[in-house]
Amino acid sequence: GIQVNSQHNEAIFANSNGHITGTSVLVSGIAMINSGGSVTPPAVENSPAVADPLVSLPEPSVGSCDHTDFTADSGASVVMRPGVYCQKTTINSGATAVMEPGVYIFTGGEYEINSLSSVTGSGVMMYFADQSARLNVNSGSILELSAPTSGTYAGMLMFQSRHPTTKSAPPFIVNSDSSSKLEGTVYLANGRLELNSQSTANSGAAYTAIVVNQMVLNSEGNFVVSSNYD
Repeated sequence: GIQVNSQHNEAIFANSNGHITGTSVLVSGIAMINSGGSVTPPAVENSPAVADPLVSLPEPSVGSCDHTDFTADSGASVVMRPGVYCQKTTINSGATAVMEPGVYIFTGGEYEINSLSSVTGSGVMMYFADQSARLNVNSGSILELSAPTSGTYAGMLMFQSRHPTTKSAPPFIVNSDSSSKLEGTVYLANGRLELNSQSTANSGAAYTAIVVNQMVLNSEGNFVVSSNYD
């Protein structure tokens, strides 16, 4: 199901053969449908807003840096371990990274996964601690991650700080021709999730929950949300 709390007159905007399909589509504002777009079932407009279901979840504390400007070189295979990743974290073209289970804190820079690289892991929770921290998945890469199944952050895959400064953070991006599996909750209460052209996201994830300030699916992108919470 889809719930849009915005009261804007384009709170849902389906344009240029863009299609939104869910078990239900509720919007506090108005759904704007243009140029071959569709919303199925038709959006129920002027619906009551729903409170943030994760507002009470504590944010991880950010300690001292375990890694600064962590880089996986082209062609390398690396193992990433939980901890605090400061400044930019880069998986270069052709590199392979495996994220071990645990909490990863990114601060002071983006986590960039470059073209033709691969990042996989299970039991992973990524916390983006400030306005400079975001996920940037470039074209032709693979990102396949699943959230922890126990503990404080069970079911949480991505968590952006709620601090007001993150409202000006750049978007979290999955770029064209990328494939991904995001199994868990993507929680960007102040953030924007952007899936760009020809990205194929999430068909292999058993479940996904998304709580974001804004979500954009650009041309020929596809995003599947399943709900097998077992």
